[in-house]
Amino acid sequence: MLRTFLAVGSLALIIPLTVQAAGQSLETRRAELDRLLADEWKYTLRTQPELATQVGDNRFNDRLNDYSDKAIADELVHSRESLHRFEAIEVTGFPERERLNQVLMVRSLRTEIEAARFKDWEMPVTQFNGIHLQYASLVVDTPFRNVKDYQDYLARLHQIPRGLEQATAHMRIGLRDHLMPPKYILELVSAQAQQIADSSLDKSPFTEPLRKFPDAVSEANRKGLGDSIENAVKIEVAPAYAKFAKFVRDEYAPQGRADPGVWALPDGETRYRFAVRQQTTTDMTAPQIHACPRSKGRC
Repeated sequence: MLRTFLAVGSLALIIPLTVQAAGQSLETRRAELDRLLADEWKYTLRTQPELATQVGDNRFNDRLNDYSDKAIADELVHSRESLHRFEAIEVTGFPERERLNQVLMVRSLRTEIEAARFKDWEMPVTQFNGIHLQYASLVVDTPFRNVKDYQDYLARLHQIPRGLEQATAHMRIGLRDHLMPPKYILELVSAQAQQIADSSLDKSPFTEPLRKFPDAVSEANRKGLGDSIENAVKIEVAPAYAKFAKFVRDEYAPQGRADPGVWALPDGETRYRFAVRQQTTTDMTAPQIHACPRSKGRC
């Protein structure tokens, strides 16, 4: 149903965008590409606040990424609309760097749209890059220079239970769809989450900013911020982690797949071919690669 809606909406967009591009001057087309690139970056920062923090944009430091079904659907709609806008730009006469910007943007959006068919959001955790580790690493990228920085961080702590609940909901659907990571990986995930949940306040990764305040934060504010952050960790964050760990350990990990290869997933062969194309930009199969006449300067 969602795919049908996206397809119909995309068809309605492509006609006026293509007509609009006809007859535009070179400078107008170049300016349009610059505008679209800037808008896309602004959208990315707004919808991925944790990334914004990582790159030094602190406007969204009080927010966490939204992993809801609505956010995922909205992202797909945006990607399709953006793809048509970038494809509608006629790049004839553009400097090479600007042509490359358009080509890479189109490729990135097409890849994102195609990848959505695999519903990777239904497998959001690994022992290296799961949501439980992302939250525990927030302090690495977060600035702690003044009271506002600490208040923004506190606002994020309040949102962690919501993020873990959203991840759990997707994982439950993954169980239904047989989209499961390997069992041995999930056993590591549950242990990691439980360790974070069991950490004492003085050793929790979430209370690290309290161990050394900057001079800009007064003693009075240190006490208030410290109490608020410790309460959030103790009452909200740690219980949310314990609940998440229990779900992974008792319900999720036992259903993890025995075969670690991607081929064990539904549409495994299709997933594998997509990953090859995504990472190598080629559709060649292994036999084709071995037969490639490199000595003649081709392939």
